[in-house]
Amino acid sequence: MNKFIANIIFFSLFLAFWHTPGYAIENQSDRVIVKFRSHIAQSERATLLKSFGLSKSEQLKLADTLVLQVPKNKADDLAAKFSKNPLIEYAEKDNLAYALDFPNDPLYPSQWGLSKIEAEGGWSTTHGSNSVRIAITDTGIDGTHPDLAGKIVASVDCTNSCVSVNPTDGDGHGTHVAGIASATTNNDLGVAGVGYDHTS
Repeated sequence: MNKFIANIIFFSLFLAFWHTPGYAIENQSDRVIVKFRSHIAQSERATLLKSFGLSKSEQLKLADTLVLQVPKNKADDLAAKFSKNPLIEYAEKDNLAYALDFPNDPLYPSQWGLSKIEAEGGWSTTHGSNSVRIAITDTGIDGTHPDLAGKIVASVDCTNSCVSVNPTDGDGHGTHVAGIASATTNNDLGVAGVGYDHTS
């Protein structure tokens, strides 16, 4: 009986929240950030906003900058119009920002190629799967390399005939390539691999 009553109370609170005016406004409107030029008087700002049928929504800490509540799907249009007004320094739609998946590997900031392919955006969607294997055809792989040792599934020498061998690399190039593809990522060590959770 107590569980039944608790469920009724929870459902009632849920409905009360669902129908609050703040919730309705949030879902039926967008926001535009507007920065007025510093010499524009408050009365001029208010008059301009009123001409668009708007009022101040929120004052930001940044001087002369407001967040305006605007009708749904009108933010881009209003931001463009505000941007052309000589009283306003800039205006833009207030978009949600999402943190990207930035690994802690110490050499990652110098890996310009991963930035070029926007790897962080991909990692924020998925890290892939260790069931996916990557084949590296090169000079071999150093099987003792701490960023790769746990990821090597097999090593084959096909110089004359393809035979299984211990993972070694006398040249270093294959290890470098394998590291770009599948070094252990986000382990506070070395570089980050594109294939975050993949094996080689």
